[in-house]
Amino acid sequence: MQALQKRPELQDVTSDLYLKSPQLAIEINRDKASSMGVTADQIETALGNAYGQQQVSTIYAPNNTYRVIVEVKPQYQLDPQMLSMLYVHSSAGRWSR
Repeated sequence: MQALQKRPELQDVTSDLYLKSPQLAIEINRDKASSMGVTADQIETALGNAYGQQQVSTIYAPNNTYRVIVEVKPQYQLDPQMLSMLYVHSSAGRWSR
């Protein structure tokens, strides 16, 4: 945006882009996950359910419709240490983190 603002042929260059979404790269130890009865797909689903907005239901009222959204509170989304609180249910019936 700063480079475009310096161009004489452009006026009033602004942006409504706000990069406030934290990002984190996660590597899955597939061997360890497999030994605990957890697949990479289950881990990805758990992360998606926890950190992405997911519609889980719809409430129908006489005058309106309301979507029920599940997401992690923002204070938990900002701290990578909070990932240690996420558990995945394994196919063997155990909870793993």
